[in-house]
Amino acid sequence: MNKSCLIGFLMCSAFSLVVQAATDGAHITKTISQIERKKGIKRTIQYRPDGNDFVCVNGKNRYTRALYGGITDFRIETSDRPVFATYKPKDSKHICFRLQCGNQSIALDSLKFCEARYRAGRRTYRLTDPLLGKGELNISVLAFPDAEGGIWRFTMKDMPEGALLHCYISE
Repeated sequence: MNKSCLIGFLMCSAFSLVVQAATDGAHITKTISQIERKKGIKRTIQYRPDGNDFVCVNGKNRYTRALYGGITDFRIETSDRPVFATYKPKDSKHICFRLQCGNQSIALDSLKFCEARYRAGRRTYRLTDPLLGKGELNISVLAFPDAEGGIWRFTMKDMPEGALLHCYISE
């Protein structure tokens, strides 16, 4: 079953300076922290460049990239997994999704595999899980350039028959 749906609503990036790095040949795998209080501590690279994207696989951090639209204080906070927040002073919201397959339900941030990509102004996710069989769920999130809001696009490929996506918004 291949489906695509759009949900209207409403992501910038920050990277630390890397001075020393270990590689596995083609990719940087570890760095030495240059933050004074953690100076010299080895750490694992969480984000790697891939063309114009920064990629994270099975990350654990929340609200790591903000999507900004226009010139207001509104933004969409995105995470290494598909959990979101909209931020506007005195009117912030938490947005999460659950996938229902038959009598089983799972939060999208709990699926076994999640590849998150950030490219200037856009966050995308590719999700798979044994619950989905050979199915794959792709999500793309953009902030509106001319309004306080954004859009989520969900594309499902080879999903189990009757799969349902539920959206939960809380303050």
